[in-house]
Amino acid sequence: MVLHKIFNSLEDSKPSYGRKLLPLEDRTLWTKHEVIEKLGTSESKYNGNVRSGLLYPMRLNETDFYVEEDLLKAMEESRNKGRC
Repeated sequence: MVLHKIFNSLEDSKPSYGRKLLPLEDRTLWTKHEVIEKLGTSESKYNGNVRSGLLYPMRLNETDFYVEEDLLKAMEESRNKGRC
């Protein structure tokens, strides 16, 4: 349920199998705070999802970043485990 909102907004950009991914510099990066805002969740719930391994951020200078594909992958994993 935590990632359900972001899944719906990102589903259209979901990469299809066999499609080449764009280089990182051409993809949209999401910050921790953008993900929290988009999910409509609290920072403690976000941190719990990182600790549990559901969300796996790229860290640069103590800032968490995500690409849309990572968030979609987290949504699929969450759905498969019955969390949504």
